[in-house]
Amino acid sequence: MELEGMKRCLARLQESSVEIEAVVTDRHKQIAKWLREEKGNVTHYTDIWHCAKGNRKKWEAAAKLKGCTEIGPWIRSEVKFEESNWVEPYIMLNTNLRQNAKNSFEKHF
Repeated sequence: MELEGMKRCLARLQESSVEIEAVVTDRHKQIAKWLREEKGNVTHYTDIWHCAKGNRKKWEAAAKLKGCTEIGPWIRSEVKFEESNWVEPYIMLNTNLRQNAKNSFEKHF
């Protein structure tokens, strides 16, 4: 369902002459594959919130293990991470590196 929605959305935007350079989504594997194979000129980014959400569950489980309770107080601050001024230059660097990649390894490294 999500993949079909993405296809329809991008098609409608392109019909309206909107040039799409990048898309930010969750870590949906089918959408990532479709963008990579069918829309190679569109850069795909993963929303950092989804990564943090997945990490939080792992950290909460680890914090319950014997000897790992020190992790607990740090979990909340990491998940509330907000983008700061350093994020934009990093994203632009990553975008340029991916666009200038000579092979699949360089593009995904």
